[in-house]
Amino acid sequence: MKTNTQIRQDLSDAPDLSAVAVMDNGLTQITVSVMNLTATGAQIEVHVPTQLPPMLSLLVNGRLKSCEVIWQFTQFAGLRFLGVQAN
Repeated sequence: MKTNTQIRQDLSDAPDLSAVAVMDNGLTQITVSVMNLTATGAQIEVHVPTQLPPMLSLLVNGRLKSCEVIWQFTQFAGLRFLGVQAN
């Protein structure tokens, strides 16, 4: 079994992933690129001008993760996955 550090390294070496940001109780869905993915969060790039809400879900790698938007600057945003504790 891989450690969290090994998983983070594998993901950071991977090419950008496509994901879907799900907002407004599923009424709004936008495609985003995942620039960086760790066990506790992600950095995404939004391809359409959008002010993200404070909370959203991210569908990435077939998993839906509840997220808090920590920061947003133009088309980039940092997300923290809820219910996950850092090691």
